[in-house]
Amino acid sequence: DISGTTTDVAPNSTVTLTLTDSAGTVQVITGVTVDANGDYSIDGVDISGLVDGDITVDASAVDQNGQTVTDADTDNMDATAGSIDVALTINDGAETADISGTTTDVAPNSTVTLTLTDSAGTVQVITGVTVDANGDYSIDGVDISGLVDGDITVDASAVDQNGQTVTDADTDNMDATAGSIDVALVINDGAETADISGTTTDVAPNSTVTLTLTDSAGTVQVITGVTVDANGDYSIDGVDISGLVDGDITVDASAVDQNGQTVTDADTDNMDATAGSIDVALTINDGAETADISGTTTDVAPNSTVTLTLTDSAGTVQVITGVTVDANGDYSIDGVDISGLVDGDITVDASAVDQNGQTVTDADTDNMDATAGSIDVALTINDGAETADISGTTTDVAPNSTVTLTLTDSAGTVQVITGVTVDANGDYSIDGVDISG
Repeated sequence: DISGTTTDVAPNSTVTLTLTDSAGTVQVITGVTVDANGDYSIDGVDISGLVDGDITVDASAVDQNGQTVTDADTDNMDATAGSIDVALTINDGAETADISGTTTDVAPNSTVTLTLTDSAGTVQVITGVTVDANGDYSIDGVDISGLVDGDITVDASAVDQNGQTVTDADTDNMDATAGSIDVALVINDGAETADISGTTTDVAPNSTVTLTLTDSAGTVQVITGVTVDANGDYSIDGVDISGLVDGDITVDASAVDQNGQTVTDADTDNMDATAGSIDVALTINDGAETADISGTTTDVAPNSTVTLTLTDSAGTVQVITGVTVDANGDYSIDGVDISGLVDGDITVDASAVDQNGQTVTDADTDNMDATAGSIDVALTINDGAETADISGTTTDVAPNSTVTLTLTDSAGTVQVITGVTVDANGDYSIDGVDISG
């Protein structure tokens, strides 16, 4: 809309209006007439052919003295709204950033200012990025090693052709330093306590570590509130684990690093707060040549198997497997056939594995006399020679055993013969014994 006033310009005179935009484009409007009061105006002039920015109008007319009179005025046109958008891509391993975007109504060769801000508030400003003929801009491989891990925000700003500042922002996460955690578990068996410690990387000081203990029975104990110190370390000692059962105990440690990622580690140690044990009792039934074996255990899981090893005096071994421990820790087996073992001391060795994985053992001994021993003797006296021949057989007398022979005459005189040995067949003999005395 254009209007104005004149002095000493005749009514019905025409005013020439010349519009010029910032690009130098000219639009001339003619036929605007001065009214009886010296005023003129024209509204709704189509200026779509002019570009955004300052528009100048030059008005000219001829006064009643034949002199040309002029005036000018300027206003700003912002028909096209300026805009900018920005996209940020962070290359974690390289600690660099690629930034690009597009603009609207921003003149080619205009500069875009890019401001990077990290989670700690550190600011890095990038200047000199120019807009191309298509309104696009980009810069790759910007070194952002001076910024800390976490969310990085880029703010982009430029000035459009109307002199208005346009802005946009984008955010990406930088994880140049990989977070990690490690954990070590030490169990104090006698005290039924645990000491837990570890180190972290890229986990903020005063962050909390969650520790989860799990025993072999699946019982879980969670420890919270353990904090990371300024060096990234954490520890807690003397944790009461009396509620967990003997065996392998696993600790799982978890924390959140400075990129918001959860980091974890685990360690295992064995708890042997209850010492395992086994005892065994052996009873041999001589006449039946069988054995009854029983015993009790401590810290041996129900349904565990006990191995029983029988050994006789000759070294013969008989192994019994598949004997199970009941819910009370007891075990037994009766009527074991031991006819393959020889008379004498029989030893049973019992072994099992306790809940800590340790082998526990015990032994017991009983005597077997399944075969009744016997001996017979025959005496032959050689009268003329005053000698005696003595022989006999034995049952259940070991080879190389000695037989003692005692001769007694009618007067009560005694003569003892020793050193007579039993052979492999159980026989013995001695001939020509001098009995002249």
